[in-house]
Amino acid sequence: MRDPDAAALVSLDGGIGGKAGKGFFLERTRNFDPTKATLPLLHLYEVGDRFMVPDHELIRSLDRANRWLVKVDGMRHVHFTSTGIAVRSLPALAEKSSANKRTTAAWDAMAAATTSFLDTFLGEGAETTTSTGRWTPPASPILHPEKLPATGGVKVACGGLTLILGDISSPILPAGGSEETSIPAPCAQE
Repeated sequence: MRDPDAAALVSLDGGIGGKAGKGFFLERTRNFDPTKATLPLLHLYEVGDRFMVPDHELIRSLDRANRWLVKVDGMRHVHFTSTGIAVRSLPALAEKSSANKRTTAAWDAMAAATTSFLDTFLGEGAETTTSTGRWTPPASPILHPEKLPATGGVKVACGGLTLILGDISSPILPAGGSEETSIPAPCAQE
């Protein structure tokens, strides 16, 4: 998330949105600062595997970014890899990976959503789309999206209140105020 050339982040049932990755993924990364995470983020996930229990607390905390959580029916964790497409032609693999009659359509819907997301935020006209956060996954009864819009701005705690100043393109303001900000000295940026 520190790469200045990055324009979007896609997680295919990754640890960023799972209980198994909680406290292990970004939180332990040197210099990780959730207030600086502003990239649009798509997290596709499943709920069929006990070892990959969804936990979206970290994703929800990245509130300066537009985020989408999309539950995908008919898939297990392994199906977010090339195994997901291979089960359509390899019955033994389908059986071993617990694929069901919806897995092929689910893989196709997941791939379509990922492609659409990347086209939206990396394709032509992406600069204006990134700032507005306008994206909708392709319609599918297999996909269950939840949009978490960026709250925008910088959070400032002051006198028992939390204020949000500016928009997501605002620079991070120095804590305690300065000549350039209107944050009173006893207040602090969260």
